[in-house]
Amino acid sequence: MTRISISEVRASFNQLQYQVSKLESLTFFKASHSIGSSKLRSAASRVNTPLPFKPFIDLIEKSLNVSFPTNLVFTPEEVRKRDVDQIAAYQVDFDALPNINFNYFLIASISAYKSLGLDRQDVFYLTSVEQSAASYVKSTSAGYPTFRKKGSDAAIKDATSFTNSFISSPSLSKIMKGCPCAVFHRYQYNIPVSETPKSTAPVYNKEVIQDGLSNIVKKSRQVWGESFRYLTLTAVYFRSFVDETTIWNRQQEVPTTTYGLTKSEISERIIRRLRSTKRDIISVDFSKFDSTVPRIFHIMFYALHLAHHSYMLCPKIISLITVHSIRTPFCYGSSELNFHKRGIASGELLTSLFGSFVNKTIINLAYLEVTNGKQTAESDAVSLGDDLTYLSGIVSLNHFRSLCTRLGMNVDLESCYTCHFDEPFPFLGYIWDRENRPTQLVQWYIAHFVIPSGFIRNRALPIKLLQTYRAISIAMQLYHGMDIYDKLIGYGDTVYKDILYEYKLNGKDPIIFYEGPDSRQVGIGFPLSTIFSIGWEAF
Repeated sequence: MTRISISEVRASFNQLQYQVSKLESLTFFKASHSIGSSKLRSAASRVNTPLPFKPFIDLIEKSLNVSFPTNLVFTPEEVRKRDVDQIAAYQVDFDALPNINFNYFLIASISAYKSLGLDRQDVFYLTSVEQSAASYVKSTSAGYPTFRKKGSDAAIKDATSFTNSFISSPSLSKIMKGCPCAVFHRYQYNIPVSETPKSTAPVYNKEVIQDGLSNIVKKSRQVWGESFRYLTLTAVYFRSFVDETTIWNRQQEVPTTTYGLTKSEISERIIRRLRSTKRDIISVDFSKFDSTVPRIFHIMFYALHLAHHSYMLCPKIISLITVHSIRTPFCYGSSELNFHKRGIASGELLTSLFGSFVNKTIINLAYLEVTNGKQTAESDAVSLGDDLTYLSGIVSLNHFRSLCTRLGMNVDLESCYTCHFDEPFPFLGYIWDRENRPTQLVQWYIAHFVIPSGFIRNRALPIKLLQTYRAISIAMQLYHGMDIYDKLIGYGDTVYKDILYEYKLNGKDPIIFYEGPDSRQVGIGFPLSTIFSIGWEAF
């Protein structure tokens, strides 16, 4: 394998930065553009908000003798107000480069790229347009222009036709006007917790739970609905990077990202290793990570690709993909085309991989600053997307926050935790207990149970079945999940406590049963592997 030098990466960065600046200086970004699509106009102007599912609320209130507040409904006005604030963050043009040592940034980025296995040459390959279109989940929306399912003939035909046309004749107008995002949403409830609990055993204290429910925070998240056209195009060049990196990371003796790992693998190979160092563990919480990532990370990420994989990547097309990644085009509220100036669009193929790269680069840069260029984080830090945990002793949380401020990003110190190595600590949205198992509070379970992250589309199912689907999809994420399920749902022995343990240990795939209206146990044909493969979400 040919070793790529720092000077080669520097040259690649400078060249790509020049090309991006040249494209952004074109009159295209100075003019106004409108997308003539009634479906896009409809999607841009409509805000659908889910209602908390009353049968779920009734079940919790009856089980624990508690009461939910009356203002649980998300209103379109609330969502739009939050959207305006979030979109404004994406449209801040923040130049982070003068605030950091560029040589350190180069070293930090190269180290992060290598830690993800992306520097391996002659491993990655181009994917055919047809295979690229077929590589996505077929049941999700294709976005602009068809707004059909990705598996539909119309969506596949449009995406493949566009991609073939773009590859043969790439242009800025084609990729920006031809691939706008529609803004969709996910919804959740958050129950504030002042500190990480010392014990992770489920607590069913009525007063504690009632206090949490009374302080529920409603939160809507934007989902950038990338066009299936753009997703197909990027898969041609980068699908193999996603697939091969997933395989490679699972083979690493000391993985520094959870990319592609199961929860049991995270427990055994990452959480256990962090504790074994006997150093305090720092969990970082970014505020608005996705909307504040500086453009220099996009340019460096793709410049590293061009430096390492010039044998397969077309510089002109990669420069246009870089511009689309930085200046993501979108329609919101009307058919007028708007653009990001920084940040990560959540719906891209490389979103998770790129987010991990950004996080690893930042912590590497912090280490280099503190050690005067002598050391990067190496195995001291673990990341996935916007989640970062690292070991104490070299970089203080205050220094890390100061660096992020210089990058135009924000770390919420009140939501960061420094935990003793033998205490529970938060990572990836869970609290990992002393035995390295993923747990969460009963309040967290309730908040996630009451309102799905999307819509419950098939409400014609029996209520008990809906409750079981939802309850199990959450319970399977947690070590104590089945205890909480039994306490809150309590449908007898229809689901057994050892299912999760048995499944993880032996890879078996038991079918979940539910008790029908006539009290008979009925196999509903919902294998645990299905829940696992869809990210533990039933809806």
